[in-house]
Amino acid sequence: MDKNKDITKIILAFRQILDKTWPEIKELSRNDDTGSFIMDWAQSCWERIVEQVIFQEGEGGLRIYGEGANVNDSPRISYPQRTETHQVHCLGKKNEIVDVLNKEKVSVDKDSPLLFEQFVTMRDNFYYAEHPFDYSLLKSGEKELVIKTAEIVFYLVKKDS
Repeated sequence: MDKNKDITKIILAFRQILDKTWPEIKELSRNDDTGSFIMDWAQSCWERIVEQVIFQEGEGGLRIYGEGANVNDSPRISYPQRTETHQVHCLGKKNEIVDVLNKEKVSVDKDSPLLFEQFVTMRDNFYYAEHPFDYSLLKSGEKELVIKTAEIVFYLVKKDS
């Protein structure tokens, strides 16, 4: 993992936009018959805020955000043909951090980074993709983990590296 590609500032700006616009988006989603309004909104923001800033020349593509969108027969909003060339991986600010979903301490370091899926919040011992987006849903293989966002940093990693 190349620690020179710390993208924490960009990712946290994205999280802040999700959080600040949530009341309006949640209200607008009440009129959605497709059931995909919130997923489409989040994916669109991901592409415009994170992906466009990282790949200003269009030379790469990120893994979709959460479940992605439900348009264009693709999980992407713009450039539906763009392929995933990079992923967002996370490291702990400390060697061991708490996975609140599985209620266990995990080691999240350069030898065992976690794949970022999306921002969530915890309620009744489960995660939900909604305000205040204070946790991060991460993956280790097929295992899902939920870590307090304040406890991790985000890195851009070329896919399969």
